[in-house]
Amino acid sequence: MAENLDRDTENRREEEKADPVRKDLYGILYYLYGEANYGSYQGLRFRVARNPLEHVFYVPEAKRGPATLQVICWKGPMNFASTPEEEKTVRDFEFSPEGIDQAAAWIYEEQARIFGKA
Repeated sequence: MAENLDRDTENRREEEKADPVRKDLYGILYYLYGEANYGSYQGLRFRVARNPLEHVFYVPEAKRGPATLQVICWKGPMNFASTPEEEKTVRDFEFSPEGIDQAAAWIYEEQARIFGKA
């Protein structure tokens, strides 16, 4: 059992080194609680949340209504509230684990677009 935990911890550390943005994005269940997640990567700030932003964790899936995973990116160092809307880029992804992976890839693209480097 302890060996498995050590191996899992080591695997997680390797994943974090390989993909620093993906490690900052929580699993899909987190976003069902109606909370936004904020992060940054090499000068790019981002916000990830369920859209619409509402707590639906205890609502049966059939009654939740359609939702997307919305990602908003902007150039730091300003925070989300202080950054003018016209300086933010927004993109919606499928509300699923695959959508989180796609969002992470898009965050890298935005960082490269805004800062001209990967």
